Amino acid sequence: RVRGKGGKERLVPVSEDALRTLATYQETRRAVKWGPRSYLFPARSPNTPLGRGIIWRAVRDHATRAGLPDLPSPHWLRHSFATHLLSGGADIRAIQEMLGHSRIATTQIYTHVSTDRLRIAYRAAHPRA
Repeated sequence: RVRGKGGKERLVPVSEDALRTLATYQETRRAVKWGPRSYLFPARSPNTPLGRGIIWRAVRDHATRAGLPDLPSPHWLRHSFATHLLSGGADIRAIQEMLGHSRIATTQIYTHVSTDRLRIAYRAAHPRA
């Protein structure tokens, strides 16, 4: 479960690989007293979240090291998540739930349709394709 904006709670599926990585992360932070209200990525105490600036810097540093021409913001990760789900065939309503959007129109802003997906949709649906 994830608590999003406005305290809304939602369910977000997590892969087995990600769970193993998170378990290893928690194990390396054994000194932290994890509780039900603890942040997954705390600052100094489990009751204090990482600041926005730290996350921004981490994303920018990794993007620079990867040689990306445009420096992304952490928010790009939500767009990528939604777009990958859509490209993989996920239903737009399921994506809406995972992102915690109350309006489907908001989710549509996050899902970017690739040229390949447009071509496939055209060939599958247009009578003269």
